[in-house]
Amino acid sequence: QQLEKALIHLIQAWLNISIHNAASSLNCGQVESLDAKLNAVAEKVDQDPPNSDAACGASTALVNELQSLVEAGRLATPTLPPPLPGGPTNVLMAAEALKEHWCDAAHAGLTGPRS
Repeated sequence: QQLEKALIHLIQAWLNISIHNAASSLNCGQVESLDAKLNAVAEKVDQDPPNSDAACGASTALVNELQSLVEAGRLATPTLPPPLPGGPTNVLMAAEALKEHWCDAAHAGLTGPRS
């Protein structure tokens, strides 16, 4: 759970860097929407035990919005140093890693162990 919290903090920091990048052109509502989605993920992760299904849904919503803004040219994704070797190097990759983690956890009970 510490890794997930660290990844959420990383996404928050990198999102701020991306939002303030000169190539980004988000309006206030878009920034608030991204913050709300990230906070929704954090709330699910902070539950005891963490709510994997809800965290999967919330992180999927965050990734979808980030992808949409990046594809529309509204959000820059500057390359940043990975937090660990082979790790994500921009905010979208970090959000995708978080989503993958929670959606794998949510579906583990349905699909059984991976071989």
